[in-house]
Amino acid sequence: MSAPRHQAAMRGRRSARTRAIRTVMGAAALIIMALTPVACAHPGTPNPEDNQPQIDARTRVRVVNQSFQDMTIYVVTEQGQNLRLGMASGTATATFDIPASLVNASINILQFLAVPIAGNRSPFTQRLTVYPGDLVQLTITQY
Repeated sequence: MSAPRHQAAMRGRRSARTRAIRTVMGAAALIIMALTPVACAHPGTPNPEDNQPQIDARTRVRVVNQSFQDMTIYVVTEQGQNLRLGMASGTATATFDIPASLVNASINILQFLAVPIAGNRSPFTQRLTVYPGDLVQLTITQY
């Protein structure tokens, strides 16, 4: 009778050992499944341009309005075309994009017009040469 008891004890040990192995294997499989997306999420071949700073290609005008009057800002081309950029509130700073169609690789001479919302003041700036990517700063002084 000891032989059947011994075989039953061995089966019990095997099944406990088998359960332990299955538990470890299941846990390992879960860890592998959890780490696979992280391991596969590498950026691949490095791009040499990643180390270079990004250059903002937009051409913009920053208007510093020191006057108390709100101003409508226009850009005037050499051909006399007026294009409204936006409004610069009194005693505030505003930045506007200059349309890319007005600024190209060749020489671009632009003029800016600030028209007060109320009043009769209409100051022009000097003619300015503007290149793509430039940030032009205009200051409207209080008179």
